[in-house]
Amino acid sequence: MPTTLIQAAPANPSRNPRPLRSPRHSSRTRAVDKEAAIRTWDAVASAARVLEGRDPGKTVMLIVISAADVRERSKADPEWYTAEDLGRSARLWDVIGVYMRGKLEADSDLRARNGERRLRYTILRPGGLTDEVGKGRVSAGKVGTGKTVSRADVAGVVVECMKEGVRVEGRAFDIMGGDVGIEQAVRDVVEGDVDTFRGYEL
Repeated sequence: MPTTLIQAAPANPSRNPRPLRSPRHSSRTRAVDKEAAIRTWDAVASAARVLEGRDPGKTVMLIVISAADVRERSKADPEWYTAEDLGRSARLWDVIGVYMRGKLEADSDLRARNGERRLRYTILRPGGLTDEVGKGRVSAGKVGTGKTVSRADVAGVVVECMKEGVRVEGRAFDIMGGDVGIEQAVRDVVEGDVDTFRGYEL
């Protein structure tokens, strides 16, 4: 199993839309969700080159916890979205658009510059997070915008991605609460060549 770094540091988006639209919040969100994330990835890339240079048998894997529906919205809507998904998407971006844009810019940078960084990365895109007890079952891949998912089950997906290693490398996929066992859900994403961020980068 590779040495794994998990990056999950949102600027705590609020349910109250007013502070989210303030200049102070916009600046803080950009600092955390874009700029700090990019600096982290640059540092991980440098450290990985050193570690793997010293021991060719070592690999470093980066797992980024992003968010479902992070996408460049000027592009065509995802074909798997229903009308209800699109309505929820519009409301989400209206309330926490600053946060979503920061994630979009950061995730796009991760992909655009990976030719130079050469990171082994996977982007996980959960729906709304809850503190409920994990069920060990999720929906993963092209699953729309309509459900929440427990932090415990997201952690379970992280562990499964660590086991899968290279098979999930370079991939991004959404996670919601569901009825499929985590191991099978991740395997279905891999075997179906699912990537819900592909084509929606900046």
